[in-house]
Amino acid sequence: MFWEKEIQRCEETGLEAPDPIPHPDDIIVDIKTGRVEIREPITPEERPAWDKLREQKAKTEDLIVKIKAARKKNPHDAELVPALKTQEKLKERFSVQIPDKLT
Repeated sequence: MFWEKEIQRCEETGLEAPDPIPHPDDIIVDIKTGRVEIREPITPEERPAWDKLREQKAKTEDLIVKIKAARKKNPHDAELVPALKTQEKLKERFSVQIPDKLT
């Protein structure tokens, strides 16, 4: 609650809002089960690793788009099928480890 008020105050006054770790918007609480999911690093020391994984995830997603485009142009290229499967598996692993940002 504190961070939400502070961020709102900064936005209203034109100040740069703090970037709390974890950000309140990235803490998901399932009220029915009590399950808590944190979609951001918990400490400042974790942030560089998360940022690097997000960058790798984005590169993987870009590569998937390029491979799919290449398959449309050359559907008989046998090397593209395993390459696409590999990149899709990587993306799936990244998505489990590093969920998409909510903020």
